Amino acid sequence: MRRSATIVALVLLTLSLVLGSSTVSAKTNTGNNDNVKKCQGTGYLDWARDGDASTAFTSEKACVSYAAMGGTLTPYVPYVPDPSDLSAGCALFASLETEPLYSLEATYPFLAGERLTLVATNPDAGLTGVQLSINNVVVDGPDAFPAELSYDIPTNGTYAVTFIALGESGNALMDPGCSRP
Repeated sequence: MRRSATIVALVLLTLSLVLGSSTVSAKTNTGNNDNVKKCQGTGYLDWARDGDASTAFTSEKACVSYAAMGGTLTPYVPYVPDPSDLSAGCALFASLETEPLYSLEATYPFLAGERLTLVATNPDAGLTGVQLSINNVVVDGPDAFPAELSYDIPTNGTYAVTFIALGESGNALMDPGCSRP
């Protein structure tokens, strides 16, 4: 009899714990239903994860999943760079020494809106011009000396930048620059 009472007490205790946690769980999910609804359709485009307001969700599924798991939605605020902010790649590219070169090659991360420039002067005999390639595609030039080439970075990313002198041989004075116009 004593053993039966202990078993009954354990069963009742277990049931109360299970039912109690289900109630808490249901309350938590009910609180997130409003957030889940905010993500539905194209609503996910207006929301971001708490702590990263400048990165919107890329899909309804990602937003709904985050909200359903208890994540806090924050209104999406697109990042607009300060005009004085330059990427590390832009700063490095602009800091390259001005020197006589046949070519200048660099691969750096750049931000959208940055402008790469190169002023090429004082060519050795045999050089006819200079051109600029981005990711192995000519985007400016060939220009005769003295030349000023430029390229506006369209999207954030890593770019392989190549300025190359044209002609048989020799060097030209190449002065690289990078700014946010």
